Amino acid sequence: MTTANEITDGAYRLCGIRTPDTDQDTDALLALNEMIALWSADGLTVPYLTRETFTLVQGTPSYTIGSGGTFDTVRPMVIEAAMIRDSDSIDSPVDPRLTQEEYNLVPDKSVQGRPDRLFYDTQYSLGVIYMDPVPEAAHSILLFSRKALTAFASISATMDLPGEYAKALRYNLALDLAPEIPVTLEPLIIRTAGAAVNLIRDLNSGPVRWVKLDPALTYAVLR
Repeated sequence: MTTANEITDGAYRLCGIRTPDTDQDTDALLALNEMIALWSADGLTVPYLTRETFTLVQGTPSYTIGSGGTFDTVRPMVIEAAMIRDSDSIDSPVDPRLTQEEYNLVPDKSVQGRPDRLFYDTQYSLGVIYMDPVPEAAHSILLFSRKALTAFASISATMDLPGEYAKALRYNLALDLAPEIPVTLEPLIIRTAGAAVNLIRDLNSGPVRWVKLDPALTYAVLR
């Protein structure tokens, strides 16, 4: 587990500041969370797929997903895979790559059957999942999705991520903080920051790890 303070203090040390004050801690936490949001939008730097199970409603074609939605969870950035599980625990694949244009071309959106594809409309703050065909029974749907990295709620908050992330966060945060101090960073620090992010990109471009989300929890992270 890594605290935000460990990352921000490490970034300041790279900038030549040994003991940051309270205002600097506040600025660094804001910069850190902004950087995490950008990494999440990138997609490749999210280190896992989250597996979740929800229940479809017979005759209902669309479902909101996100905090407070029909599927009450953290809103996915993208759904990578999906399956339908029937009452006999038989799984069948669902293609999540249906586009808006393709869904618009479905002539009769009221036809019921076992869904074999879905369109995910990534609206904010609630995404919308459209099933095709419309569920003919209350099947379970398993979703495998990428979600945003969680922001640090405070300077003492912790995040559970693979070890390679700590150095990448620390060095890249130093790049963000340096112009505000201001300070000129050593070329080695700049190269290390870029190499650390590239390593994470390479690791995440291979087979993606996934975690199963406990329905009682809002979010899960890889341990």
